[in-house]
Amino acid sequence: MPACPDVERDDPAALGEDGYDLFVLRLSIAFIRDRARVLRALAARARRARS
Repeated sequence: MPACPDVERDDPAALGEDGYDLFVLRLSIAFIRDRARVLRALAARARRARS
C-alpha cells in the first residue's frame, strides 16, 4: 500500500482488517468523482460503535 493511498483507485482491502474509528475527508470529498462508492467502501472498513 502506498503511503498515501488513492481512495478512488486503490483496493480498500489493503487498508487492513482492524478497521478504523474515523475517516477524515475534509476539503477532498468535493474532488472524488464517485462519492457514494468511495464512502460505502470506507464505511465497510469502519469499526462498529461500542456501547
